[in-house]
Amino acid sequence: MKKGILIVGNENDAKMKYLEEQLEGYLERMEYPLDDERFWAEETEPKVLQFRKNGQLRRLSTDWIVYLEKEMRKIWIYFERRDRLMFYMKMDDAWQQLGENFCQCHKSFIINMDKVEEMRDTCFIMNNGAVVPIGQRRRHDVAQKYETYREQKNIEKQRFFESFSCFGI
Repeated sequence: MKKGILIVGNENDAKMKYLEEQLEGYLERMEYPLDDERFWAEETEPKVLQFRKNGQLRRLSTDWIVYLEKEMRKIWIYFERRDRLMFYMKMDDAWQQLGENFCQCHKSFIINMDKVEEMRDTCFIMNNGAVVPIGQRRRHDVAQKYETYREQKNIEKQRFFESFSCFGI
């Protein structure tokens, strides 16, 4: 089986030129143009959740969020290391800022579907070990949304790897 290394970068970059010089003679160079649908410039800003804490506007990348929990007027954001952050906001206002990878599975919980380890009948097991309930009235819709999202992510991964088939990997 032929194996390869994929290096993505700007051909005018001095670091890329240095790397090419160091690998010359060890690897066969194959150029493959990359389309903008799968790769984004570093300047692309990630999706963020904006909120006020102690009078200051804060911006948090939604990629870091495992789930949100509403407790009275407070919203708690939970992260992978089980640490959390609290601020005041309406759940609907937070929900509007989140991407399509988020799902409101309960009136008090919004999960990041990218951070789900397992879905059970009544709850999600998150990658930080937390158990997040699924509301009884929402079970069918949440299960359908989660399965559709997972299928779409698998198709995207498959297309991504197929796009490098010219490398013989």
